Amino acid sequence: MKLTAQRYADARSFILERSRPIDRALFLYEFDGGDPEAVLQELSAYQNADGGFGRALEPDFRLPDSSALATSVALQYISRLQLRETPSIVVRTLRYLEATLDTAAQRWDPVPPSVERHPRAPWWEYAIWHENRINPSVELVGYFWEFPRAVPRALVPTLTRQALSVLASHEGRLGMHDLLVYLRLAARLPESLAVEFYDLLDGHVRREVATSRAQWGGYVLQPVQVAPSPEAHYAPALRSAVEENLDHLIETQGDDGSWQPTWSWGRFPQDWEVAKTEWQGVLTAEYVRILAAYDRIDM
Repeated sequence: MKLTAQRYADARSFILERSRPIDRALFLYEFDGGDPEAVLQELSAYQNADGGFGRALEPDFRLPDSSALATSVALQYISRLQLRETPSIVVRTLRYLEATLDTAAQRWDPVPPSVERHPRAPWWEYAIWHENRINPSVELVGYFWEFPRAVPRALVPTLTRQALSVLASHEGRLGMHDLLVYLRLAARLPESLAVEFYDLLDGHVRREVATSRAQWGGYVLQPVQVAPSPEAHYAPALRSAVEENLDHLIETQGDDGSWQPTWSWGRFPQDWEVAKTEWQGVLTAEYVRILAAYDRIDM
């Protein structure tokens, strides 16, 4: 099954007409040969004076202040550009992370207490996230590997070994978001080091990924999130589930060309409507990217 040319055009129209400027700029870069500087320029609107990111870059919490979590989202955007040089926006970002690292715990506080003074999803409470040692701290270590010239050399191996130690000692299920941040770290490591992480992640992938079509309408970890392209580490192991998941994506595109989030806030209704539309733009661009990676679009 392929996304038809018309349905691709519908998705494209939604992104260009209704998504945020940052998502529009990234889409144009990836699909129309757009300027990567345009992406960085749009992203800079979310960067604060301290070098961190906020301003609802992560749509589910509308905190204007910087947070490690929103900063990890910013670095996801930058990483997609595959820049040869480290831009100044990254230097400022990694300096923010160096300055806000809890050196005793070897982690970042995901969000500050001020998150609770702004509209947000119910899971974005400071008390829930304050003790989290994995998300986004583990993922942030991956960007230190990706942009090594912007951070102290001694810091990177120390944080990497800490991340491996936390994974090795983890009991029970890892959870979908913690699994994803480990996968983002592993994808940025030298192969000799990444294999140590993958050996520990194999069982978690088997437990966390929802492989049944009946589950994909809910808030679950879908196969394409773990294997967003054929080059992803777990793409061969999940091949059958990924192919069916791609069919599911094509079948569930909305009439307006977008894909909608499978979650909602249940509070702050006006703010949720704004966030929902932003998520539609994010998800539509993401799913089009994934479908293109697997040659599932009839352009």
